[in-house]
Amino acid sequence: MRHSVSVIAAGITAGLAGLLLVAGATAAAAEPLSPKQAKKQLFRGDRLRVELLDLSALSPTTRAQAEAIATSLTDPEIAAQWAAMGFSMGYYGAMAVKPDRPLSPTSMAISNNLHSPEAAEAAALAACNALPGGECAGVALILPKRYKARDFTLSQAATEAFRTGWGRPDAPQYLAYSPSTGAFVIARGAGADAAALASCNEQTGLGDSADCVIGIAEE
Repeated sequence: MRHSVSVIAAGITAGLAGLLLVAGATAAAAEPLSPKQAKKQLFRGDRLRVELLDLSALSPTTRAQAEAIATSLTDPEIAAQWAAMGFSMGYYGAMAVKPDRPLSPTSMAISNNLHSPEAAEAAALAACNALPGGECAGVALILPKRYKARDFTLSQAATEAFRTGWGRPDAPQYLAYSPSTGAFVIARGAGADAAALASCNEQTGLGDSADCVIGIAEE
């Protein structure tokens, strides 16, 4: 008997780096959550907040610019301007800058739609450090409005896809995601776990370093 696998949703982060290179630290794989467990861990709604990090390493001018840009990221008008450039703001994101230089597209980077604050900051730092000049510093995180530390997190795009696209429990379903990039895939059907992992790993663009894991499973 022939079985088919349906890919319900898939996505990968976008960003700006002089303005973004997506790369970052990987997270250790954990046992997949059930859909019920995942719903308790993941945040609801699309409202965002910006959390400023330690800005003490920045020059006064760069600090003022960084604060102004970071705090504007959740402003609806500013978000609309980013969207017009093909950059849809979503958690988890971060901003990194060259501490001793006035801010411009060649001295800062912004990441978004990563699966954790740690991955978002790592991605922004990697992109910023790839630009000419000295070592970068993380200056802000883009988080869900009611963010509190959780054992399991997903990007805003993956969270919305899970909440709206997870099917009825009449067939195996899996969500695979990359801890270091914004890649994710939801697949359904016999063999969907392997299909989700393969598709997710391909999306990362990391080749042999691809790191996708199954985050949510219903078997």
